[in-house]
Amino acid sequence: MKDFPCIKMIKRNIKDGLIEVDISNNIMENPCSVYFLDKMNQAVIDDITQVNKLPLDLTRITLEIIPSSMTKYLYSLNGLETIIYNLFRGQNEQFQEDLKKGNVYLKTYYKRDDYYTIPVLCLEVIFLRNLHSKTVDHLRKILRSELLIFTGNVGDIDFGHIESEVELEEYLSVPLIVGAPEFIREGVFKKKNFTDEQLIEMNHVHTISLIELNMNDVINNNYLTLYDEIRSNIRHQDDFTQDDEYTIVQTLFPKDDFEDLPF
Repeated sequence: MKDFPCIKMIKRNIKDGLIEVDISNNIMENPCSVYFLDKMNQAVIDDITQVNKLPLDLTRITLEIIPSSMTKYLYSLNGLETIIYNLFRGQNEQFQEDLKKGNVYLKTYYKRDDYYTIPVLCLEVIFLRNLHSKTVDHLRKILRSELLIFTGNVGDIDFGHIESEVELEEYLSVPLIVGAPEFIREGVFKKKNFTDEQLIEMNHVHTISLIELNMNDVINNNYLTLYDEIRSNIRHQDDFTQDDEYTIVQTLFPKDDFEDLPF
């Protein structure tokens, strides 16, 4: 049991060889929850790979939010939307038209970094095409000036040429930090005055799948709301019944796979 800190023993029936356990609420310490999230993310990626013809080129913008007192606010859904807004605001008409072409996707995830106690929050905006060179130059300027003040780190723009579905899946895959501790108002979070609402949202970042961006709605939008679905889930998470959860699982997994689920 010591190898599984997320599982707490409630009672033991030695005679029948049975043990009743309680699994903690932290989804990243629960193997079944991680499996569920990975399958959910893969279902979204499968839909994308089925409608895009290969080979294709792509342009990826990567942003990392370094945890500090200056960037504390950004560790929230509103904060992440603020970053995306500032990345694409103030574009002239020529740049706007280039940004609006083709399919665009947003990845939101954490990554571990040995320099920081708090995981680094990452955003990736993936255009399934090559952006114009002038658009790229303009975006690099924003990353190195305006967004550096927000995130504490210089973002990056790179390019890819995709020949296979496997390569495309690698770009679109959402990383999961298996075993990541739950964010609670103790230690550094209490000392730095993180709000309860922030911590709840930080715990739900793990559940954010790939989001398709409508660039018409994103560019220069002061009221940008990219994570409303997650906000809704947070508000209504206590309203779900076991039947609701069972229905959701059934919609994500084919009937044949559903019988073999490890939970």
